[in-house]
Amino acid sequence: MLLLALALIAPLTPVWASDDADVPDGDIPQSVDEATTIDAAAAYALWQKGVAFVDVRKDARWATGHIPNATHLYLDKGFSAESLAQVAQPDQEVVIYCDRGVLSSVAVETAVFWDYAKLYYFRNGMHAWSAAGYPVEK
Repeated sequence: MLLLALALIAPLTPVWASDDADVPDGDIPQSVDEATTIDAAAAYALWQKGVAFVDVRKDARWATGHIPNATHLYLDKGFSAESLAQVAQPDQEVVIYCDRGVLSSVAVETAVFWDYAKLYYFRNGMHAWSAAGYPVEK
């Protein structure tokens, strides 16, 4: 009976099935263990250096604009150990982002589990990138 009540109160939809663009800042993870949290300026410096970027947002959000040369691996459909390995090996640098950080925090935690050692969690992702006026590709 308790499970039925909880199911009615809280839908069983995983967090990454929703769009995180409007998530309050206080609900976005500040950091991810074993990853480096970066802001837009640090992300831009890594992008200029040629570090791999992975966008884990839904297809519709990707289509509205993304960081140039980023690889799209939607967390719920295309993000896997195999697909990430096609972008970067576990000993290579990789930046993972979404709109604000909800989806990317889950993806970064997963990549840590897959033994990726040079991970960057781009907290506030596309939201911060666009606000800084950095290039956006459609």
